[in-house]
Amino acid sequence: MEIRISEIDLDKTLAKAQKIAKRSEVKGLEGGYEVSIETRQEENDYGFTVEYPVLVVSGSAFKFNGWKFVGVADFVEGKAITRSLPEGRELNPSEVKVGYCDHCQTNRVRKQALFVENEQGELKQVGSSCVKDFVGWDFSVGVIPTESEFESLGSRFGGVTGVSIGDLIIQAVAVVEKYGYIKSNQALSTKQVTWALVTGYGIDTPILEEIRKEVGQITLAHIQKADKLIEFGKSFEGASEYAQNLRTICSLSVITEQYAGIAVSLTKVYDDKKAKEIIEQIQFKKEQFAPVGDKVEIQVKVIGANTFESAYGWTSLYTFASADYQFKWFSSRSFNFEIGDEIVIKGTVKGSDEYKDSFSTLLTRCKIVA
Repeated sequence: MEIRISEIDLDKTLAKAQKIAKRSEVKGLEGGYEVSIETRQEENDYGFTVEYPVLVVSGSAFKFNGWKFVGVADFVEGKAITRSLPEGRELNPSEVKVGYCDHCQTNRVRKQALFVENEQGELKQVGSSCVKDFVGWDFSVGVIPTESEFESLGSRFGGVTGVSIGDLIIQAVAVVEKYGYIKSNQALSTKQVTWALVTGYGIDTPILEEIRKEVGQITLAHIQKADKLIEFGKSFEGASEYAQNLRTICSLSVITEQYAGIAVSLTKVYDDKKAKEIIEQIQFKKEQFAPVGDKVEIQVKVIGANTFESAYGWTSLYTFASADYQFKWFSSRSFNFEIGDEIVIKGTVKGSDEYKDSFSTLLTRCKIVA
């Protein structure tokens, strides 16, 4: 497993990761993780070369007498949110019996249940006081080096137990409107910025204050869109761990930082669904709209907006549809486009590309006419 991390304090990050990874060895259990920091360089989907540090985690979950730890279910407001170990069995909230322990067969108020699996694939949900009979040690879940622990190494969150789910999503809407959606594995991600703006923690104060000025005040439109997103999340389709956790999180009143990433991803999955509905109705031509160098003025519909970090700074990729042609525009500026918006743009044809069997005409030096 590789996790992209912050470039700040790499030595401290590595030291903390090594301490987490050695926990199972200290407890005298089989298995465990080895960690290191390496540099990766790749060309992303948008044609830019990016160099970044990653935390490389290798090894296996610890085990005892054939049983191994596979994940945790947190109980929040009578609902279950699951966290699975990386590269292992995925746990779904639908598998969880809130408050129950298969070992002592009791049902009581619990904050968590732990899941263990044997070599025959049998899965058991057990309380923290019973888990020692399976993995050989009496421990809290903090002993286990989970993927979320490793991912949190580069963050600076802290100081707040939880925030209103509504407040978080409202702020996420405003952040995405200003910067676009930025994945959690990149610096100043939507999750990090949103949490910091709501709580005041996670980003150095001077940078946070500058971000606060750029994002601006919350408006009625932000509130209305957040309400729509939360309702969308409550009925999000799918049986995966992500889908079930998203439905659960959207029905909570208060959310902790641990689950803020899933919550703010609402802004992205909602747009992706809208874009898919538009694209499914179009059979795009696999040919360039006009020769390279031609200046064009066209009415288009927005079907994609992604922001990412490149060697040239932050870049936004906008994808448009016009009749049966698809267009892409890489811009150093961020525009408040909604999926489905219809606009008129002027630009110059730069060429074309084909990605995952999707053909596009590339535009450059674009201007929004209407």
